[in-house]
Amino acid sequence: MSKKTRKKSPKTPSRKAPKTSAKKSGTGAGRTAAGWDACLDQLAGQLDSREVPPFENWLEPMEAYIERFGLAEGEVRSVDGGYELRFARDLVWKPLDQVWQTLTEDAVGDLLPERAKNPHIPAGPILAAEAPRLLEYRWLHAGEPAGTVRWEFVSDPKLGVRVELTQTIPTELASVRAEALATWQVHLELFFAAVHGDVRCAWPEDRVAELTKHHESALA
Repeated sequence: MSKKTRKKSPKTPSRKAPKTSAKKSGTGAGRTAAGWDACLDQLAGQLDSREVPPFENWLEPMEAYIERFGLAEGEVRSVDGGYELRFARDLVWKPLDQVWQTLTEDAVGDLLPERAKNPHIPAGPILAAEAPRLLEYRWLHAGEPAGTVRWEFVSDPKLGVRVELTQTIPTELASVRAEALATWQVHLELFFAAVHGDVRCAWPEDRVAELTKHHESALA
C-alpha cells in the first residue's frame, strides 16, 4: 500500500533575528539585522500601499541586536603569565579620524584622554599613541603597574571599522577578571553610542554591578 506524502507548509519567515549566537556572523551582525528590519519595513509599506518614513534612528536597534546576539561581551584568554581580555566592537563605517577624535578629543599628550579610561581600572602612563589607530597604556593595581590596556582601530574594506580592545591581567589578579569584563563592556557601549552622536555622561554603576555578577557566574 502506497503511503501518501504530506506536503509540509512553508514556514513564514520571522522578521525578528534568531536568538542564536551571532558571534559566528562577525561583529557587524547587529547593524546587518537592523538594516534588514529597515528594508522589510519599506517592503511591507509598499505591499500595503502606505508610506513608510525613512529609517533614521539606527543606534537604538543596533544596540538592541548587539545585546541580543551577545556581541558586546568580551573574551578571556589564558596567556603566559596570566590572562588577556579581548573585545571587538563594530563601529560601522565611521571614518578612522572621526573615531580617533571621539576617543581622544584631540587631547593625546602626556595625559591619557578621559574617554580612554574609566573609574574601575586605574590608568598609568601612555605607552604608545599612533593616530588614528592605536592607543596603549599601563593600568595600575594598588598603585603599581599590573598590565596594559590597548585600544586599536581597524579599517577593513569589506567589514567596515571596528575597535579592538585588550587588557592583560597577571595570574595573581585573576579575581578582577569579572569586574574588568563588565567595565569594558559598559565602556564600549558608551563609546559606541558616542561615535554615533549620543554622548552619555553618567557612568552607569548599576550596569557594571549587574554585568560583574553575570561574568562571575560565567567564570566560576
